[in-house]
Amino acid sequence: MTTKILCISSSTLIGGQEVVLKRLLENLDKTRFQADVIVTHFHGPLQAEYEKHCNAVFRYEQRPSSDLNATIFQLIRENNYDVVHFFNLWIIYDLVLRIKRVFPHIKIMATLCVDLHFHRSYLLESFRLMENVQPHFWAFITDSKLNKKTFPSLTVVRNGIPTEKFKPAPKKHRTVAWIGRLIWAKRVYDAVDIARRLPDYSFTMIGSEETDEYQVILKDKPANLEIKIGLTEDEVADVLSGSQYYLFTSTSESMPLTVLEAMASECCLVSEDVGDISSVVLDGVNGHLVPKDADLVSWVSKNLPLLDIEVSKNARGTILDDFTIEQMVERYEFFYSGGEERRGS
Repeated sequence: MTTKILCISSSTLIGGQEVVLKRLLENLDKTRFQADVIVTHFHGPLQAEYEKHCNAVFRYEQRPSSDLNATIFQLIRENNYDVVHFFNLWIIYDLVLRIKRVFPHIKIMATLCVDLHFHRSYLLESFRLMENVQPHFWAFITDSKLNKKTFPSLTVVRNGIPTEKFKPAPKKHRTVAWIGRLIWAKRVYDAVDIARRLPDYSFTMIGSEETDEYQVILKDKPANLEIKIGLTEDEVADVLSGSQYYLFTSTSESMPLTVLEAMASECCLVSEDVGDISSVVLDGVNGHLVPKDADLVSWVSKNLPLLDIEVSKNARGTILDDFTIEQMVERYEFFYSGGEERRGS
């Protein structure tokens, strides 16, 4: 018997939750699970990927939220879904309550790759409200003792990395990769300053789109810095595979996919200690964490040439042990099939 799933995503832009959904659709057992997707707000480059790997993609052109609710309810009635799986709940989390009231047999799931530390005040009330309707609201994040204490019913499904794509290759000496949206919150200007202070190193920054910050950087870009926009996943993997270091500078995160991808590629990780990163990265063992009280630009500029790059070997081992696509998909399929875990597991 096939389990029918409706995945609700706000976007097909390239973001953490969207990439997780793409990889899940690519690897889901099609003989057991049929997945449809409705995209509710922003349409971007992952649209074609969704269409390639799932049963159907429904585009919703932004209109009043009441129309969106009616569209989703109509899809549920017409297709008799067993599971409704939210990828992002920012705008339409109230739908959880309505769906459970009208379709009590449906299992609700949600994948949240956001930094719950940062968004705690917003999500706490929402989660507790939803759990009054569905006693065990499955939300999938990465490891975090603080999050588990505040939201004891959260179940962790670790993100999966395609290790056959993100893999080591011969490294170019003194090469540093950086990936993220070219915005202030990712400390993009600090990354540029680090490149300026390390002229003997070659830096490659990969952004998903041209931003105001990108335009500012172009006006005074150091000669050792190259910026690439809108690369495919294969092109990103090629950059990481050949880079000796990966620099992560964001101010607030959960467990960034780019960090895991860099570790799978055997880059020497140099990262801010934010979000859940320290639950995966052990300083000096499989990566290097910038001390929380340190000035990022000064610390990295001074210490990067001194760091042990051999930790990169352990980094890939961490991914192979706990963060493979196969492990992630197996967990999702377990819950899709009706599997349960005790609360707080």
